[in-house]
Amino acid sequence: MRLELLHYFVQIVESRSFNKAAARLFLTQPALTNAMNALEEELGTRLLVRSHKGVVPTAHGAVVYEDCRRILGELRECMEAWKTLTAPDGEEGSVVPLVGIPTACNYVADEIVPLMRAERQSISLALHEASPAALYDALRSGCARIGLTAFVRDEEERQIQRYRSIHFRAEALLDDEYAVFLSARHPLAENELLRLEECAALPFATYSSNREGEDAIFRRAAELFQVRDIYYLNSRESIMQMIAQNKAAGFFLRRMTRNNWYVKNGLIRARPVEGVRLLPSRHYLLWLEEDALNGAERRVVAFLRERYAAAEPASE
Repeated sequence: MRLELLHYFVQIVESRSFNKAAARLFLTQPALTNAMNALEEELGTRLLVRSHKGVVPTAHGAVVYEDCRRILGELRECMEAWKTLTAPDGEEGSVVPLVGIPTACNYVADEIVPLMRAERQSISLALHEASPAALYDALRSGCARIGLTAFVRDEEERQIQRYRSIHFRAEALLDDEYAVFLSARHPLAENELLRLEECAALPFATYSSNREGEDAIFRRAAELFQVRDIYYLNSRESIMQMIAQNKAAGFFLRRMTRNNWYVKNGLIRARPVEGVRLLPSRHYLLWLEEDALNGAERRVVAFLRERYAAAEPASE
C-alpha cells in the first residue's frame, strides 16, 4: 500500500468533497477517484459514501480515517526526528538530503542507491522530488545543498549561469533525450515510431505542483505535439500509474526512465517521434560550493560524479 493513498483519503474526509480534496492535492478529480477505488479494492471494503452532507466515511471508513491520521502523524514525528540524525562532519551514519526532478529521483533510487549499498556506503540519501522551479527554490533557500536535474541542450548555458549566481556548481553527468511513454496496451505502443499527428490525439499527464504552471520542457513538447488534453499530477508515480492503466501518455527523459518498475516489467514503452529529435538533454549534478558542504555531503557528490553515468540502464 502506498502512503500517499492514506493522505488522499484523509484529505477527502476532512474536506467532504472529492473536488476540494483534488484541488488541495493538485490532482485531477478522476485521478483522485481512481486512487480511492484502488484503496477500497485493496482493503476490500467501502470507505466513502455521498450524502446530503457531502462525501462522508462509512463505519469502516471512520475507523480507517482515525488510523490514517495516527499513522501520518507518527510518520511526521519520525521524519522530524530523522532530520536530527546527520552525524558530525565526516562521521558514519549521516542522512544527506538530495532534491531532484522526479525522473532523477527515480533514477537515483533505482541505480545509485543500490550501488551505494553494495559498496557499504553508510550514508543514506533522503530523496525529495521537485519540479525544476521548486528544485531551484529548494537549493536557493538551503533546504538541500545537492540537486539533480536535466537541462535541454539549447538552455544549458543560461541554466548553469542561473545556478552559479546562487553559488552552486553544475557538472554534466550524461546525455539523454525525451521520448513519449505509452501503456503497452495502447495500439500505438506496437509502432517503433510515432507520428506527430498521432501524438496530438493522445491525452498527456505531466508533473506539476500548480495546474497553471507545468514545467517549461513539457510545455514545449505540448506545443510541438499540439496536445489538447493534459492531466496535472503531483507525483511521478501517479503519472506512471496513469500511463500503465492506458489513461494517458507521458513525456520523460528516456535513459533516466529506463529502469522504472513499470518500464522494466513491460507495462510502459518509450517511443520516439518520427523525424523529430525530442529535446536532447543532459543530466546535471548541482552542489553548493565545496567549502560549504560537510564531509558526508562531499562524499555523496564524489560518489554521484563517479558512478552516476556508469550506472547502466536495463535493456529494453
